[in-house]
Amino acid sequence: LGFGWICEYVKGKSIECSKEDLLGLLPTVHEDDQVVLEIINWVNFVPNYLQNCSLSSWSLRRLQDALAHATYLIGSTLTIADLAVWSSLASDSGYHKLLSDGPANPSAFQSDLCHVRRYYTHLNSMESLSKWKEALQLWRNIFEGRLILRFDDTNPSKEKEIYEESILSDLPRLGVCWDVRSHTSDHFELLLKLCEQMIRDGKAYVDNTDGETMKAQRESRTPSVCRDNCDVYPLYDFACPVVDSVEGVTHALRTSEYNDRNDQYAWICQALGLRCPMVIDYSRLALQNTLLSKRKLTWFVEEGLVDGWDDPRMPTVSGILRRGMTAEGLRQFILAQGSSRSSAQMEWDKIWAFNKKVIDPVAPRYTGLLMDPTLPSSDGAPRGLVPVRIHGQSDLVEKQVPIHPKNEHLGDRGILLGPLIFIEHADAVCLKQGENVTLINWGNCRVLNVHQTGQFVSGVDVELNLADTNYKKTPKITWLADPGSTGPALTPLSCLIYDHLLTKAVITKDDDFKLFINKNSKTEQCLLGDHGLRYLKKGDIIQLQRRGYYICDAPYDPKCPATGHESPCVLIQIPEGTAKPDATHDSGTSEPKGSARAKTKPVVQLTEEEATKAAERQRKKDEKKEARKEGRNKWKLSSQLQQPTQSESTVPTKSVQLSKPVQTAANSSAIVANKETNFGESKSQAKKQTKLALEARKEVDFADWYTQLLTKAELLEYYDISGCYILRPWAYSVWQSIQRFMDTRLELMGIENAYFPMFVSKSALEREQHHVEDFAPEVAWVTRSGSSELAEPVAVRPTSETIMYPAFAKWIQSHRDLPLRLNQWSNVVRWEFKHPQPFLRTREFLWQEGHTAYAEKADAEAEVLEILDLYAEVYQNLLAVPVIKGRKTEKEKFAGADYTTTVEAYIGGTGRAIQGATSHHLGQNFSRMFDVTFDHPVTGMPAHVYQNSWGFTTRSLGVLFMVHGDNKGLVLPPRVAPIQVTSLVIRVFTGYLLFDHLVATHLLGRKTEKEKFAGADYTTTVEAYIGGTGRAIQGATSHHLGQNFSRMFDVTFDHPVTGMPAHVYQNSWGFTTRSLGVLFMVHGDNKGLVLPPRVAPIQLRIPMDQLRDRLPSLLDTIHADMLCKATTEFAEHIRTASNLNELCAALDARSLALAPFCGDSDCEEVIRNESARNVVLEPGAPSMGAKSLCIPFACDFNSALPCGVPPTGTKCFNQPHCTRQALAYTLFGRSY
Repeated sequence: LGFGWICEYVKGKSIECSKEDLLGLLPTVHEDDQVVLEIINWVNFVPNYLQNCSLSSWSLRRLQDALAHATYLIGSTLTIADLAVWSSLASDSGYHKLLSDGPANPSAFQSDLCHVRRYYTHLNSMESLSKWKEALQLWRNIFEGRLILRFDDTNPSKEKEIYEESILSDLPRLGVCWDVRSHTSDHFELLLKLCEQMIRDGKAYVDNTDGETMKAQRESRTPSVCRDNCDVYPLYDFACPVVDSVEGVTHALRTSEYNDRNDQYAWICQALGLRCPMVIDYSRLALQNTLLSKRKLTWFVEEGLVDGWDDPRMPTVSGILRRGMTAEGLRQFILAQGSSRSSAQMEWDKIWAFNKKVIDPVAPRYTGLLMDPTLPSSDGAPRGLVPVRIHGQSDLVEKQVPIHPKNEHLGDRGILLGPLIFIEHADAVCLKQGENVTLINWGNCRVLNVHQTGQFVSGVDVELNLADTNYKKTPKITWLADPGSTGPALTPLSCLIYDHLLTKAVITKDDDFKLFINKNSKTEQCLLGDHGLRYLKKGDIIQLQRRGYYICDAPYDPKCPATGHESPCVLIQIPEGTAKPDATHDSGTSEPKGSARAKTKPVVQLTEEEATKAAERQRKKDEKKEARKEGRNKWKLSSQLQQPTQSESTVPTKSVQLSKPVQTAANSSAIVANKETNFGESKSQAKKQTKLALEARKEVDFADWYTQLLTKAELLEYYDISGCYILRPWAYSVWQSIQRFMDTRLELMGIENAYFPMFVSKSALEREQHHVEDFAPEVAWVTRSGSSELAEPVAVRPTSETIMYPAFAKWIQSHRDLPLRLNQWSNVVRWEFKHPQPFLRTREFLWQEGHTAYAEKADAEAEVLEILDLYAEVYQNLLAVPVIKGRKTEKEKFAGADYTTTVEAYIGGTGRAIQGATSHHLGQNFSRMFDVTFDHPVTGMPAHVYQNSWGFTTRSLGVLFMVHGDNKGLVLPPRVAPIQVTSLVIRVFTGYLLFDHLVATHLLGRKTEKEKFAGADYTTTVEAYIGGTGRAIQGATSHHLGQNFSRMFDVTFDHPVTGMPAHVYQNSWGFTTRSLGVLFMVHGDNKGLVLPPRVAPIQLRIPMDQLRDRLPSLLDTIHADMLCKATTEFAEHIRTASNLNELCAALDARSLALAPFCGDSDCEEVIRNESARNVVLEPGAPSMGAKSLCIPFACDFNSALPCGVPPTGTKCFNQPHCTRQALAYTLFGRSY
């Protein structure tokens, strides 16, 4: 704010003021914007009007007015503004002379100079929206000054009167009025005299350098070659400060692009002895997907790409007003932005969102139906609409309904009710016989019959059901009654929908905007509307129910003078500042997610840019939802951890009499009372202890159970960025086990490890267009380095094909360089997703990705299956998770691949499948794109290589935890468990207590150092017996816990929750007790051991000398039991389906289905929509239908299931929507 010089000034004038006092007078970030602005004005007032002999009658009158009824310049306290003004006056000799001359002469304060601001505009084109930010800043009203409207007409070759007329008409439409209108040319004579004066004074010279060279020299601070002869100030730079001063301007607002010329502005005024106005910089209003350069906008007009300067796609005032922007909406938006100096590319949606707030309360509601041109004509209905016959309505009747449902002041309008109505075909296909639907503004009716001709609905019969007023769970439909020959005729409508001029959001300096022109930015739709739409006037704004807001561009004309025929009412759609709705979506009413209409909603064809924007908006919405959900989960967990449970008080000195190990609930209160008596402490006085076990049940609330499992088993920690998580050591060690196993196998296969950078250049990523389109919403871009913008955005890898293959092209020259087989362990960032879930769907995840190149296709395809077998082995032999191997359909295959193979797993808790790992055959698609060739040994000609890529991610950890976890906690297979055996020494010195829930708590009493480390000696003994088996063992003794600490944590929590496969107990006193329902007995003399496995409630007594031989087989048995249990569950949840109803039945039973399928992508999309159900699989997750999981190669665990090619003549199961021949039995199901 320029306060630094004030501090130096005050210090130089020897005014008593400490640095701390001075800083306390500065405005803070909490100050009101207007207060801060007034402080800035007064601070700048000092050097402009009070210093350098600039004390004038106007400046004194300004101070007189400000202090006439106030002690301080601003507010009721001292500010830096007062300090600046009075310190300047205290050292001003003119001010002291004025005081010594006696009372002031009133006439000395009379001056025609007041608070004046000018609005400066050029006449070389229509004014773009960026400049109107200046006009709409209500500076004149705030400071009660004057506004000068000045036209810069210093370049006659480019300026036209039409531009001046446009600006003069646009400003009043925005509510901006001016006090004075002038032209720079009005002051030409004065400008010439002042130029000559500066040349004579040696302060200026003439320069004939061309404009571009002069601009480059100015930016690089290079002196002109004409400097010693004659140089130039561009006419605007010279004229602007002169005319501002002459016309009495006090505040000159200029865009920040002129910031580097502010010193020049002040120097010209100083050199000519003129008063220097205050210059205030502000940033231009920058918008995405458009251009604000007048030169470039002129090119659009001259090339005929738009319909003139008032085209609704143009960022001119006349353009956006024609598109439906209101002056009030634009004013509110610009005032909300303020006069900030920071530049940012803003989305159009923000402007239109302000506009919607203005028009929504007052826009009248009408009905308009889209006339589908592909629909065959129906009897009794206009082409493109579907007739509906109303049983229970015999005559045409007029009904009065509100013009606006929430604004009764607008009154009512009449609508026609009749026995025949028309609806849109998109609504008709959603109707089902027997269901209730709501006719908006009429009431409910029941569908009697839906008549179809081929794939189209040709008519509907309904029966009025007005007595049923339940509208919450019914589809809402807009309609129009057939007026016949006696009723008021309906109105033909032509609706224009405009899109952005450019397909790229931000055009950089290096971009050629002509390459990003949107060729399809204007579309037209034919509609049929209410009779009342015939009376719309140009500029009227309305809302067509369930379609959006529109502005009348041309009113209905029953007989056009040009053609002699009926002319439709032309409407322009007004954006709402939100994602594009479906054409039949009801913006005013809600529909249940599970309704038929929601299932078969027609797909809106969006451009890539529109889809990206919609995905970005949805991503932000999902982030907020997920952040709120995570916050609730964290609060819930923290509140649970703070609730009191068992006592953790000091161990008593009085002995407790041992009793029988099993107690009934009847005497549990006596036990508690006994505890209170002996401990001398009641339960209410006990110290709080955290709840350690899982409270949620897997079969009841799977999402909550999964959250508790991950946090309480110390697998994962939430992070402050949604979708990112911290992998704790217990989970990461499982991933390391997978890494070690796969590295060994890959090395045996001849595959080498490498590492490639995580950043991808934009040019490299966009070389494979189909690949980019698939990953476009997920790519994260780095656009800034510190505070500066990067010359070109850099992508964070979503996958590594485009990173590796340029290097492949360099390394592969001949057939001797093949095969090239590389693998890398790395992280990947995929930013766009919905409903993030730990391990399953995250923004960043770890993975292994392999990329290979072969000379022959057969060799490459053989490797695809070899890697797939490796992935299946990891799941089944390492993680004990059964999978199905198969091939993806065309719709689900990897973008850019010839085909994709996969292993699919099943999560019984949700009934959903999950993709375990994939192996892709890329063919020659990428090698052609990146020119990866070799000299063929036979032909001698360059040939493209055949490539594969395959990957395995940390998603596998989530699959493992979900499949095997139970209500006690985590269950880990022995082959990946970080600790496979836990040894525990139980030492009871003061007895034990049995609580209500039958959990034994073993209290460790005080002991000598020898006894303290006895458990460590025992663990060493166990390790010695187990040694050589390759098993990890952890000792859990009193040495690990310290004095007087309850072993309940390890016995009742650590073992079951963290998933250790086996636990070894030893006690030299030889007593019997019960823990977690598992009986374990330990013998004192022969050092017998007990191993209760985690996976099954059994107990084994194993002598110490047999432990080494039996432990490996025990752990293998645990693994086999886990795999068998999961395989059985998987097999029980795969059904066969011969039609869509059977598929839906399988989904409702949380199962997957094998069905004969044609393989068509469009058919699969229909299956997904038709099979959607209003079933909450997970809180916060959207309802979803079935998708193709894979075409199984075989069903090893259930030979009765059909696989492969179906018998000849078998039709696709998606009937009647599809009549094609089935190509293969395909596995369908809901999926993560």
